[in-house]
Amino acid sequence: ATGQPFERTLPLRGKDGNYRWFLTRIVPIHNEAGALVRWVGISTDIDDLRREREMREILDRTSTSAVSTPDYADTLDRVARAAVPKFAAMCTVYVKHDSGRIEQEAVAHVDDETVALIRGLHQATPLEPSLPYGYPEVIRSGRSQLIVKVDDGFYQSAARSEAHLDLMRRVPVRSMVIVPLTVSGRTFGAMAFATTDHEYDTRDVAFAEELGRRAALVIESARLYREANRANQAKDDFLALLGHELRNPLAPIVTGIKLMRIRGAGANARELGAMERQAQHLIRLGDDLMDVARIANGKVALVREHVEVAAVLADAIETASPSIEHGKHTLDLDV
Repeated sequence: ATGQPFERTLPLRGKDGNYRWFLTRIVPIHNEAGALVRWVGISTDIDDLRREREMREILDRTSTSAVSTPDYADTLDRVARAAVPKFAAMCTVYVKHDSGRIEQEAVAHVDDETVALIRGLHQATPLEPSLPYGYPEVIRSGRSQLIVKVDDGFYQSAARSEAHLDLMRRVPVRSMVIVPLTVSGRTFGAMAFATTDHEYDTRDVAFAEELGRRAALVIESARLYREANRANQAKDDFLALLGHELRNPLAPIVTGIKLMRIRGAGANARELGAMERQAQHLIRLGDDLMDVARIANGKVALVREHVEVAAVLADAIETASPSIEHGKHTLDLDV
């Protein structure tokens, strides 16, 4: 022994079987001659303070899950992992789709190998939306469920087959709480937390519900971002299609005008010239629409070429002539 005071934080097990964190301080007592005669120690229960700090960190991580990446799947994964391992050994997120199906969207566990087992459990026995308990009931009612003690009897009552029961037994859980994911009065999913070494209580339910409220906002934001991206992509696809469809009927029109010139159309030369220029204008418009789609997808290619300024101005004046005449304006141009 060094005879020096020291302190340490460590978990101590109570009579109820649950562990709480304590700060233990020990100081040496010396006599007048300086000899060590005894030690005096005191242990202070700091579990609530430690828990408060950890819970605050979990809430902060959940709230910022969509900051680093707006991707929907990544956001769900970050939301699930935010509570593991500080608050739960396992966290799962289920979302109800428009078709009525309830799908497992994210899983986090202290043991990475168990994640694959949990995913396999859902794939082997998908959730029935009509089940009167668990995730479906929480989504329907919008109310949380606390299963204080998950034992084999619980597994047997929830299992839908012997194979299902065997899979459930391979994922040890001691206690579980399921909370709704609700935004603006609409419950679109549920989030579950499970422990393997202690039991949840009503205090844990209150925290899980706050965690669920924050998670719901983050997930909904990521969903809206995904929908906006899909809408933008649909718009770009439409513009590209429109530009392509504009070009298709114009090609034979331009060819026909050129053939008429070859065959001779002296009296109609001016009208043919106007038709050809307008057809070319529509072709360029189609090209511009396709360029907009290319720009949005980062595929635009710039082609530089020399142009006759007089020709460009002539085209512009011809396009604007109907409006000029309608307004009884006069335009003078000197190039």
